[in-house]
Amino acid sequence: MNNKGMSTIEAVIIIPICFSIIMLLIWSGIFFYDKNTLSQAASRAAICGSQKSYSENNEIADYVTECVLKITDGKLILLDEANVSVTVSSTQISVNVSGVMNIPGFLVFENIYGSSLWNINITEYAARLKNSMVVRTVNRIDHTM
Repeated sequence: MNNKGMSTIEAVIIIPICFSIIMLLIWSGIFFYDKNTLSQAASRAAICGSQKSYSENNEIADYVTECVLKITDGKLILLDEANVSVTVSSTQISVNVSGVMNIPGFLVFENIYGSSLWNINITEYAARLKNSMVVRTVNRIDHTM
C-alpha cells in the first residue's frame, strides 16, 4: 500500500483544531481576567463612593465613575474601555460596569454561539450611610464595649 501524503492530510485536519482549542483557552483566560478586574473595580469604586456621604448624588456618581475608569486604566486586556453606569439613592450606591470583548468571530464560531457570548456585565452595590447614621453606629459600638 502506498500511504504517501497521508500525514499531510491528517495534519491539515488536526493542526487547525488544536490551534483553535488552544486559542479558545487563552481567550477564555483573558475573559475571566477582564471580568474579575471589572468586578473588583466596581466594588472598590462603590465603597469609595459610600465614603462621600456628605456629597450630592450627582457628585457621588461622577466620583464613582472616575474611580472605576482610574482603577481599570491600563489593566484591561481585550476591553478598550468599560461602560460605567452609577445610580445613587439615599440608601445605596449601585455601580454597573459592562463591556464586550474584541474576539475574532472565526475563532469562537460566532454564527453558532452569537455575539453575546463574550459580553461582560457586572453590578455591585454599597450601602450609603448618612453622617448621622455613622455617628449612631459608632455610638452603639462605644456603648457595647
